[in-house]
Amino acid sequence: MKSDKDRTALSQTITVLLGYFGDNQQWERVTEVISYTKRIGLKLNVFQFTVLINIHCKTNQFDQVVEVFEEMKRSGVELDNASCCSLIGSLTKSRDPRHAELLMEVWTLLTNQMPQMESSKDRTALSQTITALLGYLGENQQWERVGEVLADAKRIGYKLDVFQFNTLIKIHGKANQLDKVVEVF
Repeated sequence: MKSDKDRTALSQTITVLLGYFGDNQQWERVTEVISYTKRIGLKLNVFQFTVLINIHCKTNQFDQVVEVFEEMKRSGVELDNASCCSLIGSLTKSRDPRHAELLMEVWTLLTNQMPQMESSKDRTALSQTITALLGYLGENQQWERVGEVLADAKRIGYKLDVFQFNTLIKIHGKANQLDKVVEVF
């Protein structure tokens, strides 16, 4: 590869191809793009891993989402804010209680990066992430972890919004924890 500019252009093309083939459920092509990337000496980057997470989530392949995350860690690629939010959003849709530990691991990574979340887009993603995580944990009756998320949100200076309040009311109400619903206010 001649220059950094060429590598950047190729990397962007790889990202687009992964998204296109994944959106169209052409998994053999996704595998070919990944193999080609490795063959020419490039590593998948955080954007490409995030695309893989998102396409597997869209097709309800949640075990694949976990595999992509594990491969990402093995490759030494660090999650950024967007990939943390994407991974949490993806796995909470599974409603599978087996993912709770992984979700909390990613939540910890995200909350450790909070000073970097300056834009309104980041704050919106954080709001959606907290709402999804609270809903998931509540549906799986993991009340201690709900408390951890609320404590972490407070620690990083995040003020709960109407979406989180509604989620807390919903999850505690479904669990017949009316005393907890009152505590929300």
